[in-house]
Amino acid sequence: AQAPARVVGVVTAADPAARTLTVKADDGSSKQVKVVEAAKISQLAPGQTSLADAKPAELASVAAGDRVLARGPENN
Repeated sequence: AQAPARVVGVVTAADPAARTLTVKADDGSSKQVKVVEAAKISQLAPGQTSLADAKPAELASVAAGDRVLARGPENN
């Protein structure tokens, strides 16, 4: 089995109704991320690096300028 794709970067556009995020990845590329209904969304305080203190969040709370880590299957 192939490991899930991973994107780390800054949200440049969020469309909660369409369940999509556009992310400018740390490598400079732009990726469109489809957020499935079953996705687990967690929020960390600025500067935190561990998910141990993450709080549950809703997709609607993700906005342009937020830093994200998204992982899952990559569509070609």
